[in-house]
Amino acid sequence: MESNHSLDSRDFAVVLLVGQPCLNITLNQSTHKSLRQRIIMNYHMGSISKEEDRAYINRKLEGAGSHQAVFFMDVLEKIVL
Repeated sequence: MESNHSLDSRDFAVVLLVGQPCLNITLNQSTHKSLRQRIIMNYHMGSISKEEDRAYINRKLEGAGSHQAVFFMDVLEKIVL
């Protein structure tokens, strides 16, 4: 039988928490202190420009095998707001 100590020293799963900036605010509350202590990496990704958005969408479409325009420019403008 394993003790709690031996269970705590082994990694059984990797969990990714992904969310809006308010997730960090929630995790920093004292009620979540024990969870926060177990987080080994925290990364904040800033926003990207419209041009980067368009390039990202086009790369993903090309990666999916698309060799033609999928979105009209006005639709793409609404996507990358």
